[in-house]
Amino acid sequence: MSDQLKTLNILIFICLISLARNVYAQECFQTITATTPNERFDLSSSGIVIDKQTKLVWSRCTAGKTLEGNSCVGTSAAKSWKKALEYAAEASLDNKTNWRIPNIKELNSLVESACTDLAINSFIFPDIDYNRYWTSTPRVSTSQRVWFVTFQGHSSRGFDYKNNEYSVLIVHDY
Repeated sequence: MSDQLKTLNILIFICLISLARNVYAQECFQTITATTPNERFDLSSSGIVIDKQTKLVWSRCTAGKTLEGNSCVGTSAAKSWKKALEYAAEASLDNKTNWRIPNIKELNSLVESACTDLAINSFIFPDIDYNRYWTSTPRVSTSQRVWFVTFQGHSSRGFDYKNNEYSVLIVHDY
């Protein structure tokens, strides 16, 4: 085998390994009681959902996507924290204004403890990204960082600089 062919095979192998690491499949465990069952939510055809437990109204799709049927279509629009706040303030869904970025407690309320590799109810929130999602909660020790939540794996949270670009879900008080 020529050196060029060996190099090509190695590159293809590396690409395939890289792609495989980014493929996720939600797995929910029937032995664990769902923390965000479908019955907890009232769906609207206009792309919003009411959480009857928290009394919050959520956009079902990430910023940049719109609901068609029961799927979110389009491309997610990652934003800096400042742009995420502006996006929420300018949003108008279901004839509602005053949308905002959720605080960390509100966004964590969507974490589905019975599922992994997408720890959110994927029927209620279809096509959610495996990215980090901004919250409105600043880090206490520094005004330059803000908390985020990710639904990847079993979900996690952390904080990062405001100029990074992450996904956005918006919320409205009921």
